[in-house]
Amino acid sequence: MLLSAKKISPALRYVLGVGVSLLALMLQFGVAMSVGTRVPFLLFIPLVALAAALLGSGPAAIVLFTGFLYGCSIFLPFGTFYVGDIRDQLALALFVVVGIFFIFVGRKVRMVVNRAVDAELALLNEKLTRERADDEQLRALYQQVRISEERYRNLFDSMDQGFCVIDVIFDDAGVAVDYKVLEMNPAGIAIYGLGDVVGKTIKEVVPHIGSYWIDTYAQVAVTGRPVRFENKAQSSGRWFEGYASRVGDADSRKVALLFTDVTVRKESEARLSLLAADLSEVDRRRTEFLAVLAHELRNPLAPIRSGLDILKLSGANPQIVERMRDMMDRQVTHMVRLVDDLLDIARINGGKIDLKKERVTLQSIVSAAVEANAPMIDTARHRLHVVMPDEAIKVSVDPTRMVQVLGNLLNNAAKYTPPGGRIDLSVARDDGQIVISVEDNGVGIPEAEQPFIFDMFNQVGRNMDLSHGGLGIGLSLVKRLVEMHDGSISVVSGATHGGGTTFTIRLPSSVSVGDEPPLAGGVAAPLRTGMLKILVVDDNADAAQTLASLLEFKGHSIRVANDGVEALEVVEDWIPEVGLIDIGMPNLNGYELAQALRKNPALDSMALVALTGWGAENDRTLSREAGFVEHLTKPVDFDAIETVLERIGRAP
Repeated sequence: MLLSAKKISPALRYVLGVGVSLLALMLQFGVAMSVGTRVPFLLFIPLVALAAALLGSGPAAIVLFTGFLYGCSIFLPFGTFYVGDIRDQLALALFVVVGIFFIFVGRKVRMVVNRAVDAELALLNEKLTRERADDEQLRALYQQVRISEERYRNLFDSMDQGFCVIDVIFDDAGVAVDYKVLEMNPAGIAIYGLGDVVGKTIKEVVPHIGSYWIDTYAQVAVTGRPVRFENKAQSSGRWFEGYASRVGDADSRKVALLFTDVTVRKESEARLSLLAADLSEVDRRRTEFLAVLAHELRNPLAPIRSGLDILKLSGANPQIVERMRDMMDRQVTHMVRLVDDLLDIARINGGKIDLKKERVTLQSIVSAAVEANAPMIDTARHRLHVVMPDEAIKVSVDPTRMVQVLGNLLNNAAKYTPPGGRIDLSVARDDGQIVISVEDNGVGIPEAEQPFIFDMFNQVGRNMDLSHGGLGIGLSLVKRLVEMHDGSISVVSGATHGGGTTFTIRLPSSVSVGDEPPLAGGVAAPLRTGMLKILVVDDNADAAQTLASLLEFKGHSIRVANDGVEALEVVEDWIPEVGLIDIGMPNLNGYELAQALRKNPALDSMALVALTGWGAENDRTLSREAGFVEHLTKPVDFDAIETVLERIGRAP
């Protein structure tokens, strides 16, 4: 490519023209020394053309003029201007003409060359500009790719879900047989729990992997349809949830997996499902219990109501009165027992029941339980066989609760044994434990119901043809009371038992006590003779008047008040010795009334007895703090009231 004169300054071009002239002159002198002056313009003519093409007309004219002077020096005698020979004159003139021609041609050539060079430079500049733009674009694309890769890698490494890319391996028949893990993020490695599996096939890591995983990923690789999955890995027992999609075109067998371990969630769902089933069962039993409760409460109320109607119609017939009184007493006793069981189970569930342990003989507990259930056993014509050790077994238990436990078991045995059946109650020692068994030859308990026999509201024989009533809380109460004594209870029933049912109570040896010396004490104070002045306070007018009538039958002097304010008015002109006071009353409740009575100095010797439906331990504590000396829970047997009055009467 020729050098453009435009790129050289004018001064430099003329300097170069002088240089070329001197170079041509020296070279021509050299040639002349070799061949003589026969070719005086041999080098000047091409150098003129070259100078014209490269440096322009001015520098070329310098070279031409230098050549002309050199020619003159040859053809003209020194010191003259005469050219001797016509040929020399023609040669000199021809040199000048040719030189001028070359200057002209060189100028044209230079212009063409400059235009070509400029065009080429323009193309080069354009190409360079494009290449520079392409380079910038490539650098920008590279930067984007690098940023994208860094973002992907950061996301890949930091995400808390497992992510991996696998290559599904098929055999010659096109059946998926394995897959290779190409890459996996740290979370995936941690979730898998099999170490670094990248670069390995899954069967290298888990030889006995289930076919579900390989088949699922193969389906995604072949069809290209993404799949959501949730399945349990049999090899590890863990649950996985994930999403699989193909990577690449239809020929690709690579699959991307996004997965996480959902074992904790599945276990929680299983527990919630079980809990929901349990709650549903509890709700079902509660509904059944409420229906049974309504039925059981109506049962005794119906004969009581009928008995009242009979008494109205019969007048004063003593035989009918006696018969109706006995019937009402039985029905009321049954209702009281139902209510007591309900209260007891509520207190146990709320942790509000305390055992009042005493040193008693086990024989006395058995006797009390048998005596309480003897009427029912005798009515059904059952044969009761009691086996007790000859020596007295002294234990430290709550006698009331243990009588309740044995009474419930005897009651169940009597109810679920056909008339004329056999009931065996035995007490023995076994390996340091006290073992109490109640066995019958009754209808038994179906095997499917036995695991739930001690559950709340699970009534024995609920699904049998023979219905015996009850609320389905007796055995649950028995179990809890036994456990409160650190004991256990079990049941055996059904065909494998030969029919009938056996309940076995095991009490630890810790309940046994040895002989202790009798407690020191004097003779009991004699019972104070005469009547007691008793104030009955209850907002239930019928209950207050009925109790007052009973007390009057016993010879006591009675006043009745139907609320706390009225009671304070009564004691202004009448000083009672005993106050039988209800707690839940309007205006002034029993606690507030007791505190007001204690502020009256004239009533210092008055004994206050709480007579209320509130029987929890907290209620008893509140009554003691308010100044009550006794706390009786409704409905109260009149014998219990007489016992309290007798104790108050003995007080000095």
